[in-house]
Order: sequence, then structure tokens, then C-alpha cells
Amino acid sequence: MKQRSERVRGVLLGELSADSRLARRGLRPGDVVMGVNEVRVRDLAEFEEAVDAARGTLYLEILRRGRDYVVRVD
Repeated sequence: MKQRSERVRGVLLGELSADSRLARRGLRPGDVVMGVNEVRVRDLAEFEEAVDAARGTLYLEILRRGRDYVVRVD
């Protein structure tokens, strides 16, 4: 986990269903997804492309309250 202060690009998560895969893994509305399996994503199109290309487990780089986290999504 590291502190981040530069301008952020990624996908801002909005409302999540409580029983969704992302919510069950601890993601919250307001989190910003900045990477998928070590591939940077700057917008929804890049996020969807990275998820479609992934095989198996996803590792999402998340920004929450100025700090980076990696979340595993099976």
C-alpha cells in the first residue's frame, strides 16, 4: 500500500450490488480501478478490454482514499 498524490486515471466504481463479486471482495463505491492484472486502465473501454483478455483470477489495482491496494477477484 502506498500514498498517491498525482492525478488519477481509471474507472470510478459507482453503486455495487451487495452480492456482486466485487462487493464480496471488499470493493466499495468510490474506489477507482487503475489496473487489471498489471495492465493500466484509464477508462471503461480499457477496463473491459483488460477483463475480457484475462484468464482466471483478476488482480485489480484499486485506489481508495489516496492509497493503492491490490484486490484478488476469483
